[in-house]
Amino acid sequence: MDSTANVKSLASIDEFVKALALTQEELVRSSEDTENELNRVTDYLQKVAPEYWKKQYQRANERWSEAREALSRCEQVTREDERRPCTEQKKQLELAKRRVEFCESRIRNIKALSQQWQQEVLKIHSHVHHVLDIGESGLPNAQNALQQIMTPLRRYAELEGGSGHSD
Repeated sequence: MDSTANVKSLASIDEFVKALALTQEELVRSSEDTENELNRVTDYLQKVAPEYWKKQYQRANERWSEAREALSRCEQVTREDERRPCTEQKKQLELAKRRVEFCESRIRNIKALSQQWQQEVLKIHSHVHHVLDIGESGLPNAQNALQQIMTPLRRYAELEGGSGHSD
């Protein structure tokens, strides 16, 4: 490594240190935002969606029971000449049955999706934590190192009498 440096502008180094500070802030903020979004999606997949589909399944079962009872009432006859086709009730029962099946499939799918999401989140978390570590320690260490270098450079520039090297 070369032990000499050709520093043309201390102000440029100061600007670079400021840019590192802004980059650090943005990196930390972005990492925290990413963590928050991951947590929000995780919460949705583990709590909100399962609760929603459980309630929908319960409502669908209630509607299925009501439709089955309506069909049963329609099919009850006291005399043979009173027999009715009950087409509308049969249609409603079939729709209710399909809704129950749909809700059951959503409950199964959300469980599987939640498990897949958890696996992906573990991978993402390691990357986010690495980036956060850079933002919380790597960039501040670089800033500190540059500022420690700046102290002797400023003294040198003062000794030179400000001969254009300290812009």
